[in-house]
Amino acid sequence: MEHNEQRMLYQWLTTGLAKGNCRIQLAYVEGDGQWWSWLSNDSAGIWCDHSNWQQALQTYSGSADPTLVTEDLFPCISAAWFALLGETVNAKLSQQPINYWLPKGIYPVITVDECQFAVVNIGSEKWQAAFADWMPFQAPPVQVTVKLLAGFIADCENIRHKYGYWLADDVDVRQGEALLWWHEPLAIVTLTDVNQLWVKEIRPTVTFNQIPYLAQIATIDLPLAQLYTLIAAENLTGKVMLETRVCLLRNEQRVAWGELLTARTGMAFHCLELEK
Repeated sequence: MEHNEQRMLYQWLTTGLAKGNCRIQLAYVEGDGQWWSWLSNDSAGIWCDHSNWQQALQTYSGSADPTLVTEDLFPCISAAWFALLGETVNAKLSQQPINYWLPKGIYPVITVDECQFAVVNIGSEKWQAAFADWMPFQAPPVQVTVKLLAGFIADCENIRHKYGYWLADDVDVRQGEALLWWHEPLAIVTLTDVNQLWVKEIRPTVTFNQIPYLAQIATIDLPLAQLYTLIAAENLTGKVMLETRVCLLRNEQRVAWGELLTARTGMAFHCLELEK
């Protein structure tokens, strides 16, 4: 799912939604389970863990023993379970589920008749309208680890040992400033206490031509919903973890360690060690 689509999904579900005995909320999900691919796409579809699939088999077949439900009934059972997503989604899901390991991520989790499934990488514009008359409810907050950067390197193919690289959107680290980053720059913040930040400035949305290198100096744990309601001059409270050295990341992978060098024209990352 593209980040813009992901952002809109997260903004829409900053609180959970409920109607009758049905709920939808964001949650961390991962593990082994059952998978219905969408448009024959291995990375988009519906997923549930094995226990929820067993519960769904009992609920929609009326059988007390899910092992007695034959596979020819699976398409009818899954269609009934996923019906609230609408025909646009259901008609393009695979008929039979397969075993599938879902990587850890934040997904919309839907509870129907006490059985839960996750919607994975299916654009919300395909199914969001089905929840138009649902009411908000206070779902458990999703905590995320957010990067605090000294800046980023936007246009660079490779990082070399002992070379220096100018940082874009650099901040005054000596004054306790950092760039709050969650998939993109969100705000310039200042560390005011051990586990507290002050939002100095909201940053505009940025589009990158290639994946940038991120000069990480710390992280902070925050509720996901708070990231999409940021305002200037507010305080953010969460567990802050400082890096012992500047860590250079790309695509969530460490690629180098180094130090920051300052000059009149800005700040640079000096590479001292490449990640092996």
